Amino acid sequence: MNKSLITNLVSIFIIVIGFLYRDDFSFILLVGVFALSGSVTNWLAIHMLFEKIPFLYGSGVILDRFEDIKLGIKNLILQELFSIDQIEKFILICRLITLVQQQLDFLKHLTIQYQLLQHPQEPYKLVGFFYHLHHQEFQ
Repeated sequence: MNKSLITNLVSIFIIVIGFLYRDDFSFILLVGVFALSGSVTNWLAIHMLFEKIPFLYGSGVILDRFEDIKLGIKNLILQELFSIDQIEKFILICRLITLVQQQLDFLKHLTIQYQLLQHPQEPYKLVGFFYHLHHQEFQ
Protein backbone atom coordinates (compact mmCIF):
# COMPACT_ATOMS: atom_id res chain seq x y z
CA MET A 1 0.00 0.00 0.00
CA ASN A 2 1.20 3.50 -0.81
CA LYS A 3 2.64 5.43 2.16
CA SER A 4 1.19 8.67 0.85
CA LEU A 5 -2.28 7.12 0.72
CA ILE A 6 -1.91 5.81 4.27
CA THR A 7 -0.83 9.26 5.48
CA ASN A 8 -3.78 10.89 3.75
CA LEU A 9 -6.23 8.35 5.19
CA VAL A 10 -4.86 8.84 8.70
CA SER A 11 -5.11 12.62 8.24
CA ILE A 12 -8.71 12.34 7.06
CA PHE A 13 -9.50 10.07 10.00
CA ILE A 14 -8.04 12.67 12.39
CA ILE A 15 -10.12 15.37 10.68
CA VAL A 16 -13.29 13.28 11.18
CA ILE A 17 -12.44 12.67 14.85
CA GLY A 18 -11.67 16.37 15.29
CA PHE A 19 -14.95 17.30 13.64
CA LEU A 20 -16.88 14.95 15.95
CA TYR A 21 -15.18 16.28 19.08
CA ARG A 22 -14.72 19.90 17.96
CA ASP A 23 -16.41 21.32 21.07
CA ASP A 24 -14.11 19.58 23.56
CA PHE A 25 -10.91 19.18 21.53
CA SER A 26 -10.84 21.78 18.77
CA PHE A 27 -7.12 21.36 18.16
CA ILE A 28 -7.58 17.80 16.83
CA LEU A 29 -9.39 19.13 13.76
CA LEU A 30 -6.51 21.54 13.11
CA VAL A 31 -3.93 18.76 13.47
CA GLY A 32 -5.76 16.70 10.86
CA VAL A 33 -6.12 19.63 8.45
CA PHE A 34 -2.43 20.57 8.75
CA ALA A 35 -1.34 16.94 8.33
CA LEU A 36 -3.48 16.54 5.20
CA SER A 37 -2.29 19.82 3.69
CA GLY A 38 1.35 18.92 4.37
CA SER A 39 0.92 15.49 2.84
CA VAL A 40 -0.75 16.85 -0.28
CA THR A 41 1.90 19.57 -0.60
CA ASN A 42 4.72 17.01 -0.37
CA TRP A 43 3.06 14.75 -2.93
CA LEU A 44 2.58 17.66 -5.32
CA ALA A 45 6.20 18.82 -4.91
CA ILE A 46 7.61 15.35 -5.64
CA HIS A 47 5.22 14.90 -8.55
CA MET A 48 6.31 18.24 -10.01
CA LEU A 49 9.98 17.32 -9.77
CA PHE A 50 9.60 14.26 -11.97
CA GLU A 51 6.54 15.02 -14.16
CA LYS A 52 6.14 17.79 -16.68
CA ILE A 53 2.90 19.70 -16.05
CA PRO A 54 1.80 21.90 -18.98
CA PHE A 55 1.95 25.68 -18.41
CA LEU A 56 3.55 25.24 -14.95
CA TYR A 57 7.07 26.66 -14.79
CA GLY A 58 9.58 24.47 -12.95
CA SER A 59 7.75 21.19 -13.29
CA GLY A 60 9.71 18.23 -14.60
CA VAL A 61 13.03 19.74 -13.59
CA ILE A 62 14.61 16.31 -12.95
CA LEU A 63 13.77 15.14 -16.46
CA ASP A 64 14.90 18.40 -18.04
CA ARG A 65 18.24 18.52 -16.23
CA PHE A 66 18.93 14.79 -15.82
CA GLU A 67 22.28 14.87 -17.63
CA ASP A 68 23.47 17.88 -15.60
CA ILE A 69 22.41 16.22 -12.35
CA LYS A 70 24.11 12.96 -13.33
CA LEU A 71 27.33 14.78 -14.25
CA GLY A 72 27.23 16.78 -11.00
CA ILE A 73 26.87 13.64 -8.88
CA LYS A 74 29.68 11.93 -10.80
CA ASN A 75 32.01 14.90 -10.29
CA LEU A 76 31.11 15.12 -6.60
CA ILE A 77 31.91 11.45 -6.04
CA LEU A 78 35.17 11.63 -7.97
CA GLN A 79 36.33 14.83 -6.26
CA GLU A 80 35.30 13.98 -2.70
CA LEU A 81 35.77 10.22 -2.47
CA PHE A 82 38.44 9.41 -5.03
CA SER A 83 40.63 12.47 -4.84
CA ILE A 84 44.41 12.11 -4.45
CA ASP A 85 44.16 13.37 -0.85
CA GLN A 86 41.48 10.84 0.09
CA ILE A 87 43.38 7.96 -1.50
CA GLU A 88 46.60 9.01 0.26
CA LYS A 89 44.74 9.18 3.60
CA PHE A 90 43.31 5.71 3.02
CA ILE A 91 46.75 4.24 2.19
CA LEU A 92 48.28 5.96 5.23
CA ILE A 93 45.58 4.59 7.53
CA CYS A 94 46.08 1.08 6.11
CA ARG A 95 49.82 1.34 6.71
CA LEU A 96 49.28 2.60 10.26
CA ILE A 97 46.91 -0.25 11.03
CA THR A 98 49.47 -2.76 9.72
CA LEU A 99 52.23 -1.14 11.77
CA VAL A 100 50.14 -1.17 14.95
CA GLN A 101 49.23 -4.83 14.36
CA GLN A 102 52.91 -5.72 13.95
CA GLN A 103 53.78 -3.88 17.17
CA LEU A 104 51.01 -5.70 19.04
CA ASP A 105 52.23 -9.05 17.74
CA PHE A 106 55.77 -8.19 18.85
CA LEU A 107 54.52 -7.22 22.32
CA LYS A 108 52.62 -10.50 22.60
CA HIS A 109 55.80 -12.37 21.65
CA LEU A 110 57.79 -10.49 24.30
CA THR A 111 55.11 -11.19 26.89
CA ILE A 112 55.19 -14.90 26.11
CA GLN A 113 58.99 -14.95 26.38
CA TYR A 114 58.78 -13.13 29.69
CA GLN A 115 56.25 -15.68 30.96
CA LEU A 116 58.56 -18.54 29.92
CA LEU A 117 61.46 -16.94 31.74
CA GLN A 118 59.39 -16.37 34.89
CA HIS A 119 57.96 -19.92 35.02
CA PRO A 120 60.24 -22.33 33.13
CA GLN A 121 58.98 -25.34 35.09
CA GLU A 122 55.27 -24.65 34.47
CA PRO A 123 54.65 -24.60 30.68
CA TYR A 124 51.04 -25.72 31.19
CA LYS A 125 50.29 -22.24 32.56
CA LEU A 126 51.20 -20.85 29.15
CA VAL A 127 48.29 -22.72 27.59
CA GLY A 128 45.91 -20.71 29.75
CA PHE A 129 47.87 -17.57 28.99
CA PHE A 130 47.60 -18.17 25.20
CA TYR A 131 43.90 -18.84 25.59
CA HIS A 132 43.47 -15.57 27.48
CA LEU A 133 45.45 -13.59 24.89
CA HIS A 134 43.52 -15.07 21.98
CA HIS A 135 40.08 -14.42 23.45
CA GLN A 136 41.00 -10.96 24.67
CA GLU A 137 41.98 -10.00 21.11
CA PHE A 138 38.61 -10.95 19.59
CA GLN A 139 36.29 -9.47 22.19
